[in-house]
Amino acid sequence: MPRGLMRINWKLVVDLLTGVAWPAFAAVAAFLLRRPFATLVSEIARRARKLSVYEVSVELATLPQLSPSWAAGSTDVRQLMSSQVFDSASQSLFSRVAAA
Repeated sequence: MPRGLMRINWKLVVDLLTGVAWPAFAAVAAFLLRRPFATLVSEIARRARKLSVYEVSVELATLPQLSPSWAAGSTDVRQLMSSQVFDSASQSLFSRVAAA
């Protein structure tokens, strides 16, 4: 063998690639499936009532959907509304605040 040349140990290269291939594949798959996986986890968390791992079990309480005891006409105040929607009471309030 000429001086200064290295001999490649192909078995070592194949073993290295074999050892790196599965973790690399798992990392790429986790990156590509992160949004569907997050949706799946949130759906399971929303529907789950009891979680059990080995001998530890946790039971989750369910809460009813919040329904406000007050009303603002037919508008659902929990939703975003256009900034153009103002009633006369809002306009007078804004004018008094601006005058102060």
